[in-house]
Amino acid sequence: MDQEAAVKSGTISSPLRGVLFGLAVLLTSYSSPRASLSIDGTADKLVMDVDQEPLRAVLDALSARLGLTIKYTAGIDDRVRGRFSGPLTEVIKELFREYDFAIVKRQDAKPPVIEIIAIGRSLGNSIPSPLQASPTTGPQVFDGFK
Repeated sequence: MDQEAAVKSGTISSPLRGVLFGLAVLLTSYSSPRASLSIDGTADKLVMDVDQEPLRAVLDALSARLGLTIKYTAGIDDRVRGRFSGPLTEVIKELFREYDFAIVKRQDAKPPVIEIIAIGRSLGNSIPSPLQASPTTGPQVFDGFK
């Protein structure tokens, strides 16, 4: 009897049966890391504990918990782990610390909308934003062209 006929008839040789049983045990005993997420507080003061949860799921949970819409771009497939606390915008900044991104708030929408535009992975080069005012000791006065 050839192997195909043996499989169809249910008579598999002992060594092959042992290998198949071992594979079945290995596959059923494998478990992926358990993800968990808890969010407490308001948008002004959040406390969030995350363990191996996908970033998308964290943003969706924040959106549901706070009653607002959080939109985000594709390509954010990281798993998140840690404790995050503070105002919502600070928590978002911490969640996206490895990305170059922008946050757009639309308070006029019902419910309010926060859009997170992830441009890509951060290269670690910190370039000051042209929108941030530079610290000065007093009013700036135009001195003419030097």
